[in-house]
Amino acid sequence: MTTNYSIWLSSPTGERVAVLDRFVRLEYRRRVNDPGFGVGLFGRVSYPFTLTLALPSLPPSLVRLFQRDYRLEVWRSVDGGLLELDTETVWFISQVVRRVMSKGERVLIVYAEPAISLLSRRVVAFAAGSVQAQKSGPADNLMRAIVRENFGSESGAGRDVSAWLTVPPAGEDRSAGATLSKAFAWRNVLTVLQELAEASAEAGGPIFFDVVAPTPATLRFETYAQVRGTDHSRSNSRGMEPVVLSVEMGTLTDVVRSVEWREEVTAVYVAGQGARAAREVVEVTDTARAALVPFGRRETLHDARQVAVTTGLTDEGHARLQAGQPADTFSARVVSRPAALYGVHWRFGDRVTAEFGGEVMTCRVEQVQVSVTRDGEKVTADLVLERSGTGATRLSRGAEASETEHVFQQVQQTGVPAGEFVLIPASGQLVVYGRYTVAGTLHVAAGGELRVLP
Repeated sequence: MTTNYSIWLSSPTGERVAVLDRFVRLEYRRRVNDPGFGVGLFGRVSYPFTLTLALPSLPPSLVRLFQRDYRLEVWRSVDGGLLELDTETVWFISQVVRRVMSKGERVLIVYAEPAISLLSRRVVAFAAGSVQAQKSGPADNLMRAIVRENFGSESGAGRDVSAWLTVPPAGEDRSAGATLSKAFAWRNVLTVLQELAEASAEAGGPIFFDVVAPTPATLRFETYAQVRGTDHSRSNSRGMEPVVLSVEMGTLTDVVRSVEWREEVTAVYVAGQGARAAREVVEVTDTARAALVPFGRRETLHDARQVAVTTGLTDEGHARLQAGQPADTFSARVVSRPAALYGVHWRFGDRVTAEFGGEVMTCRVEQVQVSVTRDGEKVTADLVLERSGTGATRLSRGAEASETEHVFQQVQQTGVPAGEFVLIPASGQLVVYGRYTVAGTLHVAAGGELRVLP
């Protein structure tokens, strides 16, 4: 297999100014829903993109162009095929270093970050309780609205960058992902989007987001339901040829399979607003995991006093449950082989199937790392196990909390059998995630609430 690279340097507004056809080293990594920064030696920030150029070969006029927010495009082809913009994004220059190496070589090192990091440059600049800072709805609709209102024409004077970053209009919303409620006044936009993605995944509706470059001069915020890339797993519903990776096939190496329960959380008490007995507390429980062993209920308190609405507390609990999943990990180096080539058979964000130790696992390509030198290319990918929703339940404590909890247990564990009558009392609240059988009667009293989510 042979690969070819073409790197373009563009202005901050996307006009191409130079092609960088000769470089000493190129390294970049892309992570799902995240800019991909790491921690290097002595706690220093490790940039997700590093380009090393031989300084003597660069004309001074070109060196002067490596400035703040100039863009870099990485185009890649395999075996003489068409060049593709690898990982569908561009990189914004953040640091430029001139360095003399130990053997006297003078180099220019350019550090950059992917376009998704632009989302970290804004806060939700609206007051608590405003429609812009407190929302309910499907996760991907909320994400798009937040970006429109803080980067687009609705963001206010001096904040509108819609000429360079577009967001699908509200009329194109897909209403995908879990239905969530969240308050986030004055918080970082990227952090809020990441929390929404975590809460939606916990509720069984994975949503991914990114800033991609449809053309060299345009950027677009996008959301993706279920999978960031393409589903190449054995269970894909599109009839696509699956990508199966295994040690035996030579496509996986450095495999580590581990399960750890030390920091597992199966029940979260989310404390909202109010004081003492009047403080609202919402319980979010993963009853399936908690029931696996006698002492499987592992509780924690999550302080969410900044959240004013009950449904928002529930979503905070879902996110905490997601973080408290058992550390069920599978990591491996994916090796490009004729039957499983990066950029041909699988790409960043795709869903694939991995086989190891008798297990068949559906995994997501969570991160891709590419290193290119004169000696060739090295591609590694981090795989993570895909999770389904946990069937979490919600209990809003009040005067009739014990009766409401009884209703939860009946519906969550056994459904409503034929001949049985289950009452959701006044002020009681029941949220069901997943599928449950109601063969008997489920009655909602006046003032009670029943919500059934997919």
